[in-house]
Amino acid sequence: MPIEMSFGVVEASLARLYGIASGRRTAFQARLKNFLKLGFPQNIAAGRGRAGVYSPAKFLQMVLAMEFSQCGLPPSIIVPIIESNWYRILPAAVRALMKDEFIESCESPWPDSRIFFVARPEALRDLMSEEADISPHRDAIEALHLSEL
Repeated sequence: MPIEMSFGVVEASLARLYGIASGRRTAFQARLKNFLKLGFPQNIAAGRGRAGVYSPAKFLQMVLAMEFSQCGLPPSIIVPIIESNWYRILPAAVRALMKDEFIESCESPWPDSRIFFVARPEALRDLMSEEADISPHRDAIEALHLSEL
């Protein structure tokens, strides 16, 4: 049976993770609901009279969204970054969550633990001139090996 979480469980978990003061929980909930209004995470199935259902992957997307929020980015920038790069982010996030002992015990372990998560949010992208060279910023998010840095 798949693990599913309600919005309330997600909000409470994120509030605890980020140390949100009890008197500021309503404001924090409003910030989370801004993401829902943008359709993020996708396929939550929240609506009139229906509670949203979050899988562990959707919860992880919300954690990442909160990390970008901590950097000062608005949801309108965060959502497309995560959605367009999710399948690059996911393997690195899974690796980061695993214990080294588990990885070492696998038949075909993760090839190398020297992997870095590189984020180039380009918050000013919409203000850049059309002539601006964007080639170094093609990918907003990458999982790179140490040798590629």
